[in-house]
Amino acid sequence: MGNSNSSGNTRTKNYKIYKITDTDSHSADWIRCCLDDYVPYSNGNYKHMYFEKDSNGYATVRLVGIVLGMDGQMPQGAILSEGYYIAIDTNSTQDENSNHNFSRYGVITVAKERADGSVVSFLESTGELARSIVETRERRALMIERARFERELQAWHLEPPKK
Repeated sequence: MGNSNSSGNTRTKNYKIYKITDTDSHSADWIRCCLDDYVPYSNGNYKHMYFEKDSNGYATVRLVGIVLGMDGQMPQGAILSEGYYIAIDTNSTQDENSNHNFSRYGVITVAKERADGSVVSFLESTGELARSIVETRERRALMIERARFERELQAWHLEPPKK
């Protein structure tokens, strides 16, 4: 059956990387991302893609998830901002009209353009952030250990151990 695999009705994904060059938001319902290349739709090829905005209800659920420490279990949508690169399944876009509002959960953020023009992969930038967090935690632990040692040293000077 054309574009299906041995599991039945699952379609093969055909990802292509696009850079978001601009975004427009003219209503509370959708975001228009202007892209650096043409996306194939059922009615032709266009350099834009529309995405649904998250509802207020989803924002509330996300906030509750963050407060309860369950944010890692929440679905993470793509970052739809200028300078980000997203992977789009062109097989899914070909089935829809160019005015269709796609879900941000159907595309994947893969990279970001830095201010100097260089591009850093999303995994690389996430790794840099993780290393920074670990280094900050290590520095904090060292500061706590030093403060504890100084308190003990000061207490020892005030009252030397008895022999």
